[in-house]
Amino acid sequence: MSVEKKSRPKSSTKAEQRAEMIEKILDAAEYLFSRHGLYGVTLKDVAKHVGVHHTLINYYFNDKKKLFDAVFERRAVITSERRLRALKEYEVASAGKPTVEGALRAFLDTDLDLYIEGGDGWKNYAALGAQVANTPEWGADMMDKHFDPVVLRLIDLLKAALPDSAEEDIFWGYHFVTGALMLTLARTGRIDKLSGGLCKSGDFIAVKERMATFMTAGSTPGPISMVWAAGKTRSGRTTSSESSSGSGSTANDCEAGQVGCACLPMSECGGDLICASEICVPDEPCAPRDAGSETCQCTEGGGCNGDLVCASNRCVDPS
Repeated sequence: MSVEKKSRPKSSTKAEQRAEMIEKILDAAEYLFSRHGLYGVTLKDVAKHVGVHHTLINYYFNDKKKLFDAVFERRAVITSERRLRALKEYEVASAGKPTVEGALRAFLDTDLDLYIEGGDGWKNYAALGAQVANTPEWGADMMDKHFDPVVLRLIDLLKAALPDSAEEDIFWGYHFVTGALMLTLARTGRIDKLSGGLCKSGDFIAVKERMATFMTAGSTPGPISMVWAAGKTRSGRTTSSESSSGSGSTANDCEAGQVGCACLPMSECGGDLICASEICVPDEPCAPRDAGSETCQCTEGGGCNGDLVCASNRCVDPS
């Protein structure tokens, strides 16, 4: 009677063991750096967290800064490539008519999805990224190296979406967007305390639902303080917020509170209208076939017909 030999589990190769150890070191370092920063962590701290002698950390990484750089680069490559791909796909889908919200969603939502779906490792990286972005000494160089291509691609789309806005306003608009994003990624817990627990700083789903729409509102011409076109347009004319009178009417004499016109004080509108990005629109969405029409919901991807712009998922006249 022959006895069948039990196959032994295949032992991993040295290369696989090395790769596995490096991943453990990077995970441990990422966790510690995200909480204590570059200067608050030693290689011995990382070794203790992994459960190895500190000389092994030195074997793989000559010094702490090289370890920090490796930790940051590991996920920076992933999020940068994902966002760049999303922006390219949106540019094609928008057929030469990008919107601010569409571009911001490709840029922001693609990144936020990683923190929503990627587990604790990505949340640690989020906090680490916020630290790097706010460290002028060496953080700016790291951000330039890994994210300039994707940011400049976003800027080009925003310029196409806002052809009348001055270039400096486009860059300031991006500056405000990324500032809000970095504060969000830091997850300081401040909004938790301010809201009495109503909001959670780690609720990236809630952030994704609101951030792009909120930031887009600053690009919508109207009687509001504008993020993307705060002063004069490239043609030299003033924005409607400057030319509005105190009577509640906009420069084109649209009656405030009426459909397609500016909202009344305290964001109120007449009848059954609601105020969306300081423009009065019908409370009920239009039929799906009318998506993209004035005061109707935006099309999938944030598009609108003609010269209309998408604000708070409603198509409004920017004039």
